[in-house]
Amino acid sequence: MSSKLKVNEIETADASTSLNITNFMVSNDQAVSQNITTGQNKNVAIIGPLTINTGYTVTVASGSNMVILWQVKFL
Repeated sequence: MSSKLKVNEIETADASTSLNITNFMVSNDQAVSQNITTGQNKNVAIIGPLTINTGYTVTVASGSNMVILWQVKFL
């Protein structure tokens, strides 16, 4: 029997996905190593950069939006 992690309508294949939520910070892994599908009609934010490893997919369901928040460094 496999376990699943479901946070705010984002469901992953198992609970090994690293997503940490504290009182004022959210963190996520920098690479996707499993298939992920968002819930329908949801807004999703990922903190980037993000690598989707070979053989895995991230699916944004119908009516949903996804944004990757990425730091831009100016030199």
